[in-house]
Amino acid sequence: MSNARNRLNGLNAVSADVDRKLEDQLVRRAELETLKAACDGLAEQMVDAQNKLVEVRGLQTRLVPLVAEINSLRTQIKTANERIGTIKYDETTIAEQQKRYAELVAASKGVQAEVVERTRQMQLLSEELARSSAIKDELLGELDACKAGSATPSVRFRPLKISSPARRGCSSSSRDAARRWPSARRSSPL
Repeated sequence: MSNARNRLNGLNAVSADVDRKLEDQLVRRAELETLKAACDGLAEQMVDAQNKLVEVRGLQTRLVPLVAEINSLRTQIKTANERIGTIKYDETTIAEQQKRYAELVAASKGVQAEVVERTRQMQLLSEELARSSAIKDELLGELDACKAGSATPSVRFRPLKISSPARRGCSSSSRDAARRWPSARRSSPL
């Protein structure tokens, strides 16, 4: 009778141990699924960062000709100013020169405004790319730490919302990153 009771107690202990291990495996599986979702989100962010980099390169290719055009306009304005100084000042010549000078000034102002706008757009895209790169590096570091450290990640990830350039007031400091991805409480493996 005592032998049967000992066996039943042993079976109960084994059953409790198996139940605990199954619960631990379910918790780990949920954490792995969360980590997989975070990795998928990171992959989407990397694709988005690549697209933004392509946009920045496109803006750069459009900006270089504008800079050359501005330099050309400046040269033309300088030449026009020199010609104005050497021309005999009769009324018809002066009226023609003033008209041409006004056209050149108006053209240079239009091009200058466009260059300023393109430069601002490039700056915004560069800042957004820098923030995306910093976030990517931080996430990769966390991912490497999770892979190297233990099977249980210490941080739960949630998808990153990249703000539009109009809402670019956030910085990429670790304090802000901590607000975006708060650490989850560790589940005890027992």
